[in-house]
Amino acid sequence: EFRVEETPASVILSGADFTYEYDKRTGLFSRMYYHGREYLDRPMELNIWRAPTDNDRYRKLEWKRARYDQAYARAYDTRVCQAGASVRIISHLSLAAPSVQRMLDGEALWTVDGTGRIRVSLQMQQNPEFPELPRFGLRLFLKKTLDQVTYYGMGPYESYRDKHQASCHGRYQAPV
Repeated sequence: EFRVEETPASVILSGADFTYEYDKRTGLFSRMYYHGREYLDRPMELNIWRAPTDNDRYRKLEWKRARYDQAYARAYDTRVCQAGASVRIISHLSLAAPSVQRMLDGEALWTVDGTGRIRVSLQMQQNPEFPELPRFGLRLFLKKTLDQVTYYGMGPYESYRDKHQASCHGRYQAPV
């Protein structure tokens, strides 16, 4: 049985093997409990910051002035639509920093099915008054006990992505 419970601040999705909590204030998930295990150590974040490298020496000051290192997500409205065996959560959100106008504005569309599988489509538009972004990503802070990864791709060792002379396609397992 797939259940959806909505409060003013969150959406709680539950199935036989999962419970997820979606924060309507950020437009991101704050808890993910799946197959008897809590996965998130803290709520998800949208991330545009990275430590500047030597090659970024001229952009570093622009990034700091834009306060990219202090950016946080804020959702303005959230709609929940149940469609058959899945739920769609649509949030209008932005990325901003204290005392700075919105850096990015957009929409997140999360789809969760009855088995607990999650899909996201994130469409963001950058404010043209801001400098080039250092990066853009979704951060999931996983529990430290999740220290092994299984993946399909190039491996089993690191290799430059344009060379792959020491890599082959395959399924690999490695420590995080």
